[in-house]
Amino acid sequence: MSHMVVQKTTEALILSNVFLPTLPVRRFTCKEYHRMGEAGILGEDERVELMDGRIVPMRPIGSQQAACVSVLNRGLRPVDATALVRVEDPLIVHDDTEPQPDIVVVRCKANLYADAHPRPEDVLLLIEVAETSLEEDREIKLPRDAAASIPEVWMVNFIFLDRWVCEK
Repeated sequence: MSHMVVQKTTEALILSNVFLPTLPVRRFTCKEYHRMGEAGILGEDERVELMDGRIVPMRPIGSQQAACVSVLNRGLRPVDATALVRVEDPLIVHDDTEPQPDIVVVRCKANLYADAHPRPEDVLLLIEVAETSLEEDREIKLPRDAAASIPEVWMVNFIFLDRWVCEK
């Protein structure tokens, strides 16, 4: 009996050296994605985000990444009420894309975006911290954010925290 090998690529499935075209994929809108959460299809604590209509798993947050996000969050606190720092909160980039960037600094809004998540026109700065995902962030997230006209995007690869002292 021969051993069957399946290799997944973005354009086709290769099965025992026979080309099979990729089957069509059902993509979702942000509205449908939210309804899945409301219906319990997606768990409240499930780490997923909507990217180009696809529900994709998010990487686990490592301790160095969490520490880096905390340092950046602390340093970015605005001195006035014109901006708001959001940490790992959703951002609606398109009708079918709702990532959860590590940090987004948005224009302050009276209801703190309780009626709807921010959109690119609300963003002043977006930061992705890449403990293990730098290549993915550069090749996927950065071009997506640029296409959405987000004015400032930072990719932070690593911060040494050995000298950081927490204030009491």
